Amino acid sequence: MVMKGHQQASIWPVAVFANVLVVVITSLVLVWLLHFREGLAFKSHVKAKIFNIHPLLTIVGFILFSGEAIMAYKTVHGARKIEKQLHFTLHLVALLTGILGIYAVFKFHQELGIPHVYSLHSWVGLITISLYALQVHYYYNLLHHLFHLHCLLFSRRHILIFVVAIYKYSIIVALCQNILEAI
Repeated sequence: MVMKGHQQASIWPVAVFANVLVVVITSLVLVWLLHFREGLAFKSHVKAKIFNIHPLLTIVGFILFSGEAIMAYKTVHGARKIEKQLHFTLHLVALLTGILGIYAVFKFHQELGIPHVYSLHSWVGLITISLYALQVHYYYNLLHHLFHLHCLLFSRRHILIFVVAIYKYSIIVALCQNILEAI
């Protein structure tokens, strides 16, 4: 597939494989939670059901949606504005599901009287979601201001190239951190 004068390998085999993995992982997580872990609920007298919201939302929601957001520019072809909106929306869904997943585990701990944030897993998870939120917030606010600011030393294009490079690698680092934290 040729795009914008550069020879590039097709992303479609990778995208199809990634989306098949999303379906398989989602199915396995749901089978695990519904069949082997008593189900899901935000409100229940069976407290394990409250906790089970955490792995569902952090694995299926946070990790998989952030992965889909990363691939959005390569897999969705259309107006650049639509690609950007989809990319942002998927990151926002990932962030919100991650926050809800953390809320579920805090609620579980609160209802059982267990101390909060006592393990390395919980600290890494909170740091990951916080950095992810800051990164999404910072990137979109920075881009908004760059388009309205006049810069004397660099053109907007040079600044944008620099910011996008930092953004791309920081989001990949955040995704890898999510995956490692889940292990």
